[in-house]
Amino acid sequence: MGFSTVLCLPLWGSRTLLGVLTICWIKPHEVSITERATLTAASGYIAQAVERALYLDERISVARQLQEAMLTDLPLADHVEISALYQPSANDNMIGGD
Repeated sequence: MGFSTVLCLPLWGSRTLLGVLTICWIKPHEVSITERATLTAASGYIAQAVERALYLDERISVARQLQEAMLTDLPLADHVEISALYQPSANDNMIGGD
């Protein structure tokens, strides 16, 4: 890809490796100790952000699955329009309610 220097830092989550942060330079670059420490700290913050995003995505997915499982097709009735609304009891969880 034309890079002269590549620095790869693991993105460690609380349970597993989430990915790798790759920083590339086109020109030769010697990574100083201070720069490496700063980028290592940044990779830790990035890993935390990725882990939070994955956790929230999983919660939303579970909430949607629960909603779909609770909602059934409405019966057809002559001359009557039937509608339904799922209203969660708490906006934070998106589940529970009528």
